[in-house]
Amino acid sequence: MYEQFQKYVDQHKLFNHDQKIMLTISGGIDSMVMADLFIKASVEVAFAHCNFGLRDKESDADEAFVKQFAAKHQTPIYIKKMDTRAYAAEHQLSIQMAARELRYNWFEKLVQDYDYKLYATAHHFDDQMETFFINLLRGTGISGMSGIPIKNGNCIRPLLFASRNMIADYAEKQGIAYREDSSNSSNNYLRNRIRHWVLPTIEKTKPDYRTGFAHSLNTMKQTEQFIAQQINRIKKEIMHQENDHIFIDKKLLMEMDNKTFVLFRILQPYQFNFSTVQDIVTGLGQLSGKRFFSETHELITDRKHLILTEKQDVEFDPILITQHQQAINMPIGISFSTFKYEGQPIPKSPAIAWLDISKLQFPLELRNFRPGEYFYPLGMEGRKKISDFFIDEKFSILKKRNTFGLFSGGKIAWIIGHRIDDRFRITKNTSTVYAMELIIEAL
Repeated sequence: MYEQFQKYVDQHKLFNHDQKIMLTISGGIDSMVMADLFIKASVEVAFAHCNFGLRDKESDADEAFVKQFAAKHQTPIYIKKMDTRAYAAEHQLSIQMAARELRYNWFEKLVQDYDYKLYATAHHFDDQMETFFINLLRGTGISGMSGIPIKNGNCIRPLLFASRNMIADYAEKQGIAYREDSSNSSNNYLRNRIRHWVLPTIEKTKPDYRTGFAHSLNTMKQTEQFIAQQINRIKKEIMHQENDHIFIDKKLLMEMDNKTFVLFRILQPYQFNFSTVQDIVTGLGQLSGKRFFSETHELITDRKHLILTEKQDVEFDPILITQHQQAINMPIGISFSTFKYEGQPIPKSPAIAWLDISKLQFPLELRNFRPGEYFYPLGMEGRKKISDFFIDEKFSILKKRNTFGLFSGGKIAWIIGHRIDDRFRITKNTSTVYAMELIIEAL
């Protein structure tokens, strides 16, 4: 197995033998065999052990075991006790997912803090098969079924060539001590049920199934790489970014035969699931304005685009503006001033508004618009709903969201940056102008 390990490392260029590698060891058979192989290869290593506190005295005994192993080999070891249950509750995760996040976050921090080039986990080929079936049942698509990556950023997995039986045979022949994890015998977890029930049944039906499985995984990896390349090409054609917003061209998307799959792959990194993507595609030809959400992002259907942005956690409360206030800078920047009116030409810029101060009721209120609100547009007869004004001006969904109103006594005085209300305009009877200028547009 040692020769196969070296061949696998060289074949996939996992690391150079002069690099410092952090080995993640639990004390179980897989990680202890990995440690033995690295030590035999004379690679400079350190150990990292997570005590998740899930098995009480058994977890503490695992920690003591790896400490003793590190001392025997005079190897640095880093140990972290984690309150996994509290983390899972706080982040609404399963215990397994919480443990996964905790350990990988810590491993990433360790290699950065202590200048280790990489960290290695002891995943093996049977883990590949279990992960395949887990992702198959979860409906992750081909990207999830193409297996555990051999290398992912700072993380390497040098035992993916080895089966569980190979590892057990090596441990027995080399006399490698290890700890048994009692949770591995439990059928409370999906992974264990696949390990104990599904894979043995397949093996009885076809004893050499691992060979075909390995070939299929390799084919799927190549298929996934090809798909990823094509998706990246399509993204360049139909997507562009402006500030913090991503725009997806609806027309080009609708012309595609596999639009649902393409959009799913585009939106997958933003945590949108397949069911939500199906709903988005179903509504492509309908009226704009629909909103869809993932855990982290929001997607809005506009006339010509799907607009993707991070969820907005901050909503601005109405802001009161006193008569002598000189400026505000959030959520938009506006300067305020007053001067005597002597017939000066009124600026035509939509970023500047001159109002008759005698017609205003202070404090003014700056806020978003509410359904059903209306105003009397300057230069027009009669009133107009704000929603109709937005439609006539061809405002995008984002522009509607980022357009604010200045209100006087509950009446719209200025659609900021666009149009003032005729009721507050400058006339020949105006003596004092209340002047406002937009200096920073809404984010």
